[in-house]
Amino acid sequence: MNMYVVFLQILPLLLGAAISPVAATGMITVLATSNKSTIVKGFVYLLGATIPLLLIGIPGIFLFSHIDFAPKNTVVSSWIDLVAGLVLLGLAVRVALKTKEDKAKTTKPDLHHDQSYSKLIALGVALMITNFSTLVLFVPAVKDIAISSLDTAQKSILLIISIVITLLMIFTPLLIFILLPKRSEKILSSLKSLINRHMREITLSLLIVFGIYLLIKGFGVFGVKA
Repeated sequence: MNMYVVFLQILPLLLGAAISPVAATGMITVLATSNKSTIVKGFVYLLGATIPLLLIGIPGIFLFSHIDFAPKNTVVSSWIDLVAGLVLLGLAVRVALKTKEDKAKTTKPDLHHDQSYSKLIALGVALMITNFSTLVLFVPAVKDIAISSLDTAQKSILLIISIVITLLMIFTPLLIFILLPKRSEKILSSLKSLINRHMREITLSLLIVFGIYLLIKGFGVFGVKA
C-alpha cells in the first residue's frame, strides 16, 4: 500500500473534518477586531486551532501503530469507525433538537483590539475543541494512517498533509485577508453572515453524512464489508 492509496482512503474524512464553521468564524472575528499585526494574530489563532490536531495526531500515530489490527484484530479498527459514526449521529440528533432559545445562548468570541497572543492561542484551541465533529472525523483518519504499511516518514508526511487539509476552512479567511486586503473586510463580513445563517444546516448535513459513512465502514466489526 503506497502513500497515495492511503491518502485517497482518508480524504473523505479529512474533507469532512475541514468543515469547521465555528472555528472559521472565530478567525474572521480575530481579523476584524485586530487593529495592528492582524496577519500575525491570524496565524497565532491558527496555531491555537492546530494544537488539538497535533495532540491527537502525534500520539494517535504512535498508539495505533502499536496495536495489532491485522488480520485477526481488524475488529478494533472497525469499532473505532463504528463508535465515531455513532457519536456523529448522536450529535446530529442533538443539533436537530436544538431550539432557537438554545442557539441564542451560544457564546460568541469576546475579542478586543488588544487581545494578547496567549488568549488568541487559547481561543483557537477552545473553538477547535468546540467543533467536536472535526476531531471525531480526524481520529479515524489518523487511525487509518497509523495502521497502514507505510514507514514512519511517510506516515509523518501524511499526518502533516491531513492537518493542513483539516485547517483549510479556518485558514481561508486569513488567505483572503492576505491576498485581498482592500476587499477582505466586505468579503469576510459576507462570508461570516453566510456561515452564521446556514450554520445549523451545514453542521447537521455534515454529521448525518459522515455518521452514516463511518457506520457503514465500521460494520466490518460484524463481518459486513463496506
